[in-house]
Amino acid sequence: MNGENNMFVLLGGYDLEMLEIRKLLVAHEGSFLDAGLNWDTAKWDAYRNEPYLSQIHRAFETGRQVFGIELRGEAIEGCGLIDHHNELQHLPSAIEQVASLMSLELDRRQQLVAANDKGYIPAMMEMGATQEEIDEIRRADRIVQGVTEEEEKRAELDIIKGERVDDLLVIGTGLSRFSPISDKLFGKTSQLLIYSDNSLDYYWKGKDLVADHFKEYIDHGKAYEGGGEFGFFGLSKNALPKEEILAIKDKIVSLTTNLS
Repeated sequence: MNGENNMFVLLGGYDLEMLEIRKLLVAHEGSFLDAGLNWDTAKWDAYRNEPYLSQIHRAFETGRQVFGIELRGEAIEGCGLIDHHNELQHLPSAIEQVASLMSLELDRRQQLVAANDKGYIPAMMEMGATQEEIDEIRRADRIVQGVTEEEEKRAELDIIKGERVDDLLVIGTGLSRFSPISDKLFGKTSQLLIYSDNSLDYYWKGKDLVADHFKEYIDHGKAYEGGGEFGFFGLSKNALPKEEILAIKDKIVSLTTNLS
């Protein structure tokens, strides 16, 4: 039994990488379950009920290896996790792990998707990606996330209202997704903090400092990090009250001002 036939996958929250993983599985007749999750609902609990649980048990009975992709919380017994965030950010991207398990080679666009998800725009640049390739991948990722044209325009207005604290750009927003803001600002600032009433993300220089300071939040599933030293740290949406988010925002400003 080869890796392709022996693998049974539970898909996580949709972004461009998860969509490409789904396409890869379909193209090579891989077995998977798709609960239609987004980043906020990407948890093991989504697969603990029917009709999913009985299908997972049948996969075990037929000797398959069951993997959840980027699912948070307590894993279903007997299942493995494919991820590259938090304590696993040293691992290859999820699509690279899936391809390896299936003994497949990724094509150029899939490699760009992997680089984007693992290390954002800098990782694609290291691959020698053209600006057109980078723009296409980032645009496609935002579309899969559900970002609308109206949100793209709102992001531009929010950027105008942003405030500078030395090298740090701080932006408050009513958007539920921050990517239309962060994508527009890549290369224009070395430090970026975006916050709303129910979430917060910090990007790039000083990210490890911020993640280390708020490690307890990560350990308790209320925050996450990825992308290495110049990646991102974020609070899980609706995990904390507005007042605490604002206090964390102020603390991050204090931590990351005047970084050498």
